[in-house]
Amino acid sequence: MALAFSTEPARAEGTRATEPLLQIQPHPDAHHVTVAARIPKEEQAKIPVGKLSQEQGESWLRLMLVGAELDDALSAMLGHYERRDETLSFTPRYALVPGKRYLARVAWGTTGAAGTVVEYRAPALPAAPAAQVVAIYPTAAELPANQLKFYLHFSQPMRQTREIFEHIDLLGPQGRPVEDPWRRTELWSEDGKRLTLLIHPGRIKQGIQLGTLLGPVLDPDQSYTLIVHATMLDANGRPLGQASTKKFRTKQAERTLPSVKDWRVAAPRRATQEPVRITFPRPMDRALLDRMLTVKTELGEAVGGRIEIRSEETVWDFHPHHPWRDSPYIVVVDPRLEDLAGNNPGRLFDAAFTETEPVATTLEIPFQPAPQ
Repeated sequence: MALAFSTEPARAEGTRATEPLLQIQPHPDAHHVTVAARIPKEEQAKIPVGKLSQEQGESWLRLMLVGAELDDALSAMLGHYERRDETLSFTPRYALVPGKRYLARVAWGTTGAAGTVVEYRAPALPAAPAAQVVAIYPTAAELPANQLKFYLHFSQPMRQTREIFEHIDLLGPQGRPVEDPWRRTELWSEDGKRLTLLIHPGRIKQGIQLGTLLGPVLDPDQSYTLIVHATMLDANGRPLGQASTKKFRTKQAERTLPSVKDWRVAAPRRATQEPVRITFPRPMDRALLDRMLTVKTELGEAVGGRIEIRSEETVWDFHPHHPWRDSPYIVVVDPRLEDLAGNNPGRLFDAAFTETEPVATTLEIPFQPAPQ
């Protein structure tokens, strides 16, 4: 049955203009909205006051994206329901897609199946540069077969929804998508510009049933391609400007501890702002390198500076804000710093499922600036 609809707030006969039955209230950006429905007196006892669950709220009030035809309305959008006084409101979790039509429908028990319907069209956005994938980490062309994470960096904040996994593929050696490679948990940075893709640990750790059933995601000595499709949407609902890919080849799994004793330290010259440099024998986790190595004076005072990561995440440079003094310094290593396989200086990623001898780990690296 076709739905009758209006682009104006729905009002009951004989009510004042300030009392619409149903309205879609745009926020200042016009792509975030709140849907408000006035609850009839005969229905008020049925609806609890305060926050409602998705299941509760959508039994009365729904906001739906409309297809090419009005009858093609999709399922109710996810969001937050709340009853205050005589009003039931719904706020979608995400911004509306620019240029798309939406229907709000409220159906009380006394109004019939179709209920009251109001339409809203999200305005199109002005022309703007499309979001791009600006970096994919790790940058190395050869990765261990037990690689744990990928980091996708975008030029603009992206839409945070589980649908993102439908826009990312990992192609195997034969060019076919690897089945269910990801742990489908959204891991976004606060600014919405970095997504952490976590390969499902159950298909990496040894002796886990999931890995036994489906096999590992990556096999040694094979070629793979990670693809971020152009259909992924930014926070404003616009697709990426183009697809991005990372091709890599795998080597044997890395199941040894990254030892701090094996790291090479190059001290800077005193009275300069040259970097102190640490070179790792294997690539380390890019995101963790930004925050898990710090520089302090011999008295424990933090040294301010800028971090630079180079050479496929095997070189860490720390550029101080002020010249080095003629005194000892320490690079403090957080023991949670990981290599590409999730191993840290004190524990293998597989430690809970394999027997590992305790390994003494030095977590402070002293250095003294050299004379000019």
